[in-house]
Amino acid sequence: MSRSVELLKKRYLKNIKENPNLFIGIELEYPIVNLEGKATNGEVVKDLFRYLPSVLGFTIEKVDDFGNPIQLLDPVSQDTILFEVAYTTIEFAFGKAESIQEVEERFNFYMATIQNKLGEANHAIVGCGIHPNWDKNENCPVTYPRYQMLMAYLNLSRSKTSRDLHDFPEYGAFICGSQVQLDVSRSNYLRVINAFTQIEAAKAYLFANSEFSGADWDTKISRDIFWEESMHGIYPENIGVNARLFKDEADFFDYLNHSAIFTAERDGETYYFYPIRAKDYLGTPEIHAFALDGEEILLYP
Repeated sequence: MSRSVELLKKRYLKNIKENPNLFIGIELEYPIVNLEGKATNGEVVKDLFRYLPSVLGFTIEKVDDFGNPIQLLDPVSQDTILFEVAYTTIEFAFGKAESIQEVEERFNFYMATIQNKLGEANHAIVGCGIHPNWDKNENCPVTYPRYQMLMAYLNLSRSKTSRDLHDFPEYGAFICGSQVQLDVSRSNYLRVINAFTQIEAAKAYLFANSEFSGADWDTKISRDIFWEESMHGIYPENIGVNARLFKDEADFFDYLNHSAIFTAERDGETYYFYPIRAKDYLGTPEIHAFALDGEEILLYP
């Protein structure tokens, strides 16, 4: 077994139990829009995050470089409300639950509270996969290292790589998505992954809501194009539906071993670089990387 596969197995399998209690985890992302059709007012949404702890009982878990709250946590339910990449996108990341219905109840309460507050400034959350005013917003990342790194990494596409990529590297600031996590066991996780691979296309079409006005893309699932024709799609194992059903654990980890790494942390600093497959990463003597300020440095895996 290669060292990279050994590390991937440790990372992916160490928390999977043989007989877990079955919980569901749900994450939902939404645009925050200015109802006058103008750019979203950053001060309005930052003020919302200063307001919510006092009415919801959440604690401030993370702040940006200027001390503005960007991630709030309910210590009881473990629900989190945060900005996703940009100040124009809000995410609800719910703590583990036994049923969707209990998540729905909390979500409805949060949504009513937030919509009332945003309404005072003629803003609102809307249920779109693409921010309706994407072309009016600044589309800048939250001033927090992970988001700054992500946007800077996507912007590497402007230097033109070996394949044609779209012209919207700032898309991370205006696309929205949803995720569902289900508990699996060591004995069934591959079967679950294969099952979801087979229903992914139907799910994407049934719930498509990401029509994009900025390009001639005849689809309502443009979110796929944004991912697949960006720096994330340099290697196909990093995007889209799994290319095959996995025969066994070795097959699955071989697939993961072909996915790419593009960021690393050293001494509390975040760096990014052109993607390197996991199987090649440890054997690379040195990597030309970039700091968040654009400075070039050498990293050693």
